[in-house]
Amino acid sequence: MYNIVFIVLAAVGALLVAIPLPKALASGNVGTSMLVIWTELACLVQFANAIRWNGNIKNWAPLWCDFCGHFFIVVDVALVACSLSINRRLYMIVTLDPRRDEKFFNTVVDTIICVVMPWASIALQYIVQQYRFYIYEDIGCAAGVGTINLTFPLVWMLPLFLGTVSAGYACFTIRANIRWNHIPMAEAGVSLTWSRRLMGLAVVSAMYGVIPTSISIVLLATAYPVIPWPGWTATHSTIHVINYVPALEWRSTLTRMASVELRRWTTVTLAFMIFVLLGLTTDVKKMYWAAFKSVIDPVGQARCNLVGFGHDFCPYHDL
Repeated sequence: MYNIVFIVLAAVGALLVAIPLPKALASGNVGTSMLVIWTELACLVQFANAIRWNGNIKNWAPLWCDFCGHFFIVVDVALVACSLSINRRLYMIVTLDPRRDEKFFNTVVDTIICVVMPWASIALQYIVQQYRFYIYEDIGCAAGVGTINLTFPLVWMLPLFLGTVSAGYACFTIRANIRWNHIPMAEAGVSLTWSRRLMGLAVVSAMYGVIPTSISIVLLATAYPVIPWPGWTATHSTIHVINYVPALEWRSTLTRMASVELRRWTTVTLAFMIFVLLGLTTDVKKMYWAAFKSVIDPVGQARCNLVGFGHDFCPYHDL
């Protein structure tokens, strides 16, 4: 039952994040667009995993699990990197940075931060990868990194570092914006409401990289024994091994259960926060209504045809 609740919320979160995506793309902000895209992908992948491995630990799709083992490490970095990109751009606007209007330069830099850097983190993951991947009952596939001491600075602390830098940018941006009474934002063509929503989104996603990551690091360090890095050869001697973890095992203690559940619930929570901050604007509400009408109009027309109304007299066209 507990896993069914997550499946439903992950599906709803993916749907809510998908609809305001056109607005995010239209804003021309790479950080905002990629944050929405990464969150959407994370919700969909976790949704699929939760369904496929609900109540079982069978190795249904090895290649899919190989992908997931890297994908979740990339997403942890990507979501915080997007926050850094958003806060960096807002900081450049409010401080009147000379390069704030160089669209090509900023697009390249933001793409490196939001796309290239997260995928590059796979190289750091491989240094400490002991197993091919894990399969957790009810959860699905996860990265095959163990609790080696080098795992913490190379894998788990990278989102924490980026989140701290992003939070610093956010603090300076808010301070400068208040000091200049939102004038630079207005001159840059960013409305007061939208700038506040962007700053709120950047702060929330930065906190995603600081608070949950800090909690996760503490949980991992306390739930499992941390061993020294045994060297390259010894670490990768078991890289072909697949670890199967039944629910009774990873739910055996509160710390283990929290360390496993934290990532997926944090991502779904972030999806709902994105909806609250970006999905309740006037433009996006129109998108919701258009999406609703695209579904209801064919149904309504079919009902009109069934009872004998013509196209011009169908009451559903007045919605």
